[in-house]
Amino acid sequence: AIAVQGCRIHALRGRSDDAERWLGAATRGRFRGTLPDGTRTIAPWVSTARAWLCRDGAAQMLADAEMAGRGLAEGSNWRPAALVAQGAAVFLLGDPDRADALLAEAVTAAGEVGATETHVVALGERALIAGERDDHDAEDSLLHELHGLVETAAVDAQLARSVDCATTARSM
Repeated sequence: AIAVQGCRIHALRGRSDDAERWLGAATRGRFRGTLPDGTRTIAPWVSTARAWLCRDGAAQMLADAEMAGRGLAEGSNWRPAALVAQGAAVFLLGDPDRADALLAEAVTAAGEVGATETHVVALGERALIAGERDDHDAEDSLLHELHGLVETAAVDAQLARSVDCATTARSM
């Protein structure tokens, strides 16, 4: 469980080599019992991490994220991350409408469980999709929500601000 958390932290910070090493350790390890979020096996956490790394393409990313979603406990703080991965994969596979719906679900789920960094990523992805659609009202609204979250939430300032800046720059 600690190795999967290490993978998650490195993935969120863009350190893919470190994330891969931690994921490797997680897949080699053994876990028995119930995880802190109520999930009964480590497999959904590992699948979420694999999906975020997207090392085998968008179709596998989607399969990993969907498997994670099926196995996570209700109310798991990993659920928003699995939904973000599903949304990103669906977008990469060419369905922006479904991607936006999944990312909207991720925003809601992240807010409910306090997964603020994932909340930031989901809002940024939604803003980018709105911009691709030339829906500037939705894009502006999502960017406003993103800026507000970054300013008020206790999140990793570097990660949150980099998502915020990158999304804003892309929308200009």
